[in-house]
Amino acid sequence: MQQLINRKPISISLFTGAFGLDLGLEKAGFHTVAVVEKDI
Repeated sequence: MQQLINRKPISISLFTGAFGLDLGLEKAGFHTVAVVEKDI
C-alpha cells in the first residue's frame, strides 16, 4: 500500500547532507516527511 500526502508519495531521507537528492525527489513529485543527518 502506497502512502500519500496531498496525492504525493512520501519519502524519508537518510544521510541527508546538502539535500540534493531530496530536492530532486520533490521535483519528481515526492513529499519529504523526515530527514536524518548526524554531524560528528
